[in-house]
Amino acid sequence: MPIKFWRRTPRRRPIITMTTDFGGTHYQSLMEGIIYSINPEVRVVTVTQHIRSRDVRGAAFVMKTTLPYYPYGIHLGIVFPTGGMPGFRNLVVDCKGGVLVGPDNGILMPAARELGLRAVYEASNPAFGLSTPSNTHMAVEACAPLAAQLSMGLSPEEVGLEVREWVEMDVPRLAVNGESLEGETVFIDNLGNIVTNIPGRDLAKLAGYNDLLEVQISGKSVRLPLLKTANSIPKGEMYATLNSYGLLELSAHRHSASRQLSIEDYGAVRVRRFKPEEDVLTPLPP
Repeated sequence: MPIKFWRRTPRRRPIITMTTDFGGTHYQSLMEGIIYSINPEVRVVTVTQHIRSRDVRGAAFVMKTTLPYYPYGIHLGIVFPTGGMPGFRNLVVDCKGGVLVGPDNGILMPAARELGLRAVYEASNPAFGLSTPSNTHMAVEACAPLAAQLSMGLSPEEVGLEVREWVEMDVPRLAVNGESLEGETVFIDNLGNIVTNIPGRDLAKLAGYNDLLEVQISGKSVRLPLLKTANSIPKGEMYATLNSYGLLELSAHRHSASRQLSIEDYGAVRVRRFKPEEDVLTPLPP
């Protein structure tokens, strides 16, 4: 598939990151090959290719929490809720801390705001994609060469018209209801850890480390100790902790919490401190 080259004097944009759900498929290597054929000097860094299949929300969370740690660069996010077939439009998002490239399905916008959103452009100029794209994965074959051209010095405003409307990712709900915190799951990683949007600073008002929490999630009620580490509990036992982002996370020691709880989709979470006098496990109030 011949590539149209757009050569310019390179700027200091030596990194292209990729966040995808490609897993063990060849699409990750396909994108890398396209990028290196255009700019052999660029460094391609895989943030992860193990986002759960079609998990746009999870990918958005990973990009939002990871990309601010990188120097200025081009950041690709490719996850589709369906198949990424023709009909989707791709965006280039210009930020103070980098440039994001990917489909208009909400995946880019949480990270864009963390990086300092400046302008959003529709990637509609065909000069910066493959000259003979296929009909199977248009996002891959459009976004990879576009990211490479941006790493060579192409300006975001040259890819197409600036747009004022785009798909937004829903903001997870977070509320205090009496003695409980109500939030949502925001990410389930490939180890089965369940990340919520409940901040540790709010949880600290209700409970501390080594306290027992009553957690209602996806119609189930479980009691979990709030621990700093899992070193003190047996293999397979579940616990709650605060992760590196300061958010409440449900885990299982050397096991999968999502598998033990049979949870695959995102949903509401309600948490409160378990009181010793409550010797019967009951659902939290609606």
